[in-house]
Order: sequence, then structure tokens, then C-alpha cells
Amino acid sequence: MNPKSDNSLRSLRAELELALRDSPPSSGPARLPGAGEPPLYDAVVAGKSGEEVVLELSPRVQGAVPLAEFEAVPPPGSPVRVTLVGREEGLWIFSVRAQQQIAAWDQIEVGS
Repeated sequence: MNPKSDNSLRSLRAELELALRDSPPSSGPARLPGAGEPPLYDAVVAGKSGEEVVLELSPRVQGAVPLAEFEAVPPPGSPVRVTLVGREEGLWIFSVRAQQQIAAWDQIEVGS
């Protein structure tokens, strides 16, 4: 997977948001981002394909997370929270690890 520039990711996020909005029921972002933060999305595991875990964000929007990001293969139907990291060959690529880092920052309290 190729790392994407900030501008490229912003463009991809806008494209994903449009796809989710046009695909009822729309899940949309699970958490609205702060300034400079990527949005988090709720998804459901659809299955495993090769070295990827296939996700469904809505009936018309699917993506994948590299299997290496999971300790064990999550069973189909499992909810996961992800962030967008790119798009390859028409498939949305998400990350669970990046989402976990963002969530950890959200839990830090000022002065701790």
C-alpha cells in the first residue's frame, strides 16, 4: 500500500463521504474529527480474502484492512472502527491500528 499525501487523503475522504451519503443507510463518520484529525468510520467485518479482512461500511461501500493489523481474524459480523488510509484498484483501504492511535489520543486528559 502506498502512503498517501495529505491532499490525496482529503480528496479520498471527500469521495468516501459522498459514497456513504449516496448509499442508504449511511453510516458516515463514527466520530467527527477535530482540526487536522482523520474521521473514524464504523464498519462490519464481511469476511477474509487472502491477506485482507473485508469490511462493509454500507450496502454499497466496501473496503479492506490488512490482516496483519489484527491479532486474530475477526468473525463476520464483528463491528470495527477504522480510518481511511487509501484506495487501491477501486477498493477502499482502511486501518484499525491508525484508528486505535487516534482513539488513544482522544482519551488523554490535559495535565496527565
